[in-house]
Amino acid sequence: MIIEFIKIIRHISKPSYFVFVASSYIVFALGIIFALSDLLPFITKLESLLLGIIVILIGVILQFLQIIIERERHNMERLVLFRQKNKELLHKLHISEKTLPIQETFDDNHENREIQQLTKLSKSLETPVKESQSYSNSAVIISLLQKTINNNKLQLFLQPIIDLQQMRPVFFEAFSKIEDNNHKMIEAKNFITVAEQNNIISNIDNMLLLKIIEYLRIFVDQQHAPIIFFNISTKSLDVKEFMLEFSAYLVNHPYLAQNIIFEFQHDAILKAGHGYREFIKTLKDHGYMFSCDNTVIDTQDITNLVDNGYCYFKLNSHDIIKSPDHMKQWQTMIDHMSVKANKNIHIIATHIDDKNHIDYLRKFDISFGQGYTLGELIHEDYLTN
Repeated sequence: MIIEFIKIIRHISKPSYFVFVASSYIVFALGIIFALSDLLPFITKLESLLLGIIVILIGVILQFLQIIIERERHNMERLVLFRQKNKELLHKLHISEKTLPIQETFDDNHENREIQQLTKLSKSLETPVKESQSYSNSAVIISLLQKTINNNKLQLFLQPIIDLQQMRPVFFEAFSKIEDNNHKMIEAKNFITVAEQNNIISNIDNMLLLKIIEYLRIFVDQQHAPIIFFNISTKSLDVKEFMLEFSAYLVNHPYLAQNIIFEFQHDAILKAGHGYREFIKTLKDHGYMFSCDNTVIDTQDITNLVDNGYCYFKLNSHDIIKSPDHMKQWQTMIDHMSVKANKNIHIIATHIDDKNHIDYLRKFDISFGQGYTLGELIHEDYLTN
């Protein structure tokens, strides 16, 4: 019932909103008048006071609902703006000879600071696309990406990350997929490289963030919303203006830090540029945490990563099993860094494809595990239902 109410107030019209605001103030004022005067001759002064208090409480409730409505309207407005800009970006990028249909336009009343910021973001991405010759199907992939972004059809899948002691899901990792012309799903590993080489990975990361935010909005209580690992490309952050707008959005919505952990590939971190470092510093200062995926097991220098807000390190379970000595060194490092940084640092064992490996991994005091044996990718619709 509460969820349905939230859905309704997100789409309340401006006239209705102003009527609601005016009504809340009128009710509040009436309550004060009833409480402090004897306007109703047929009731006693005490009854008038009690009536006034009741009306004031109703006014307070209406004021509280007004705050909720205002916040939801503001958030939905931002989502609509981001979706529209995503539709326009591919048109500006000229990645197809076809003219992309612009199905929506914004009213002049929306020409506020956010539109100006997003316009800057669009201009920053106006780089001519150079099709990669290393992929024979790159033209097909680009065409499908164009269709996906234009129609807002990026598919969100979530895979559980399991507590290996209690064997229950504690986090989820977000995966994106696109649909081909035969309605079959194409995994991210088959289109991310093409998107990076053709300068449209920022669109994909932006759309995936929006899908995650929309999914989190289902949960009325933010504390009971799932924590989602969002694997973002460092290539997206190489575009300075995009990086600034992307991080500004996250800074302006600090509640997302409770539910989104940004994840980067270890090899990409080692090669990342200034945009990545600025993004990490900005978000860390606002309470966001980070995860390092595909961490090289024999690496010894994790101090910088921990100092920069990294609290989760994903190690391939096969590497852990093959290199128990390295794993013991890692465990010692993690314990030392946890004490030094005064925060919990966790190892997540990935690619667990054999249940017999779980007991072995527990011996190393590994907190969490991920893999198809523990849980397959689930479409957002199934989790919602």
